[in-house]
Amino acid sequence: MENTFEITLQYFIKQCQGMINKHFEGKNPQSVPYNLIYTIGPKFVRVISQKKYGENQEINQKCVYCFIDISTGNILKAQGWKAPQKNGVRGNIYKKNPIDCMDIFGAKYIK
Repeated sequence: MENTFEITLQYFIKQCQGMINKHFEGKNPQSVPYNLIYTIGPKFVRVISQKKYGENQEINQKCVYCFIDISTGNILKAQGWKAPQKNGVRGNIYKKNPIDCMDIFGAKYIK
């Protein structure tokens, strides 16, 4: 049975994917939305935006969309592929509208 974190994480990713798909609707047909996937580490979940393109979908482009702190549910801006920013908390997956801190490229910058 899945725990609350996994269910909430999957719901958050589904919401983000919906936002991305909506952005790409009505664009150039060759402009394909990327898919969000994730890997679970000891402290953080790395959410990855992945785009496959080319005739046979052979070219695979990946970048970090955001990190999620497993212990708190905090949404963190990525510093790079391996780690989040130290002051990177942008939101929390347990909040009412967790994607308010996100855009199609990942966690928003602090204004």
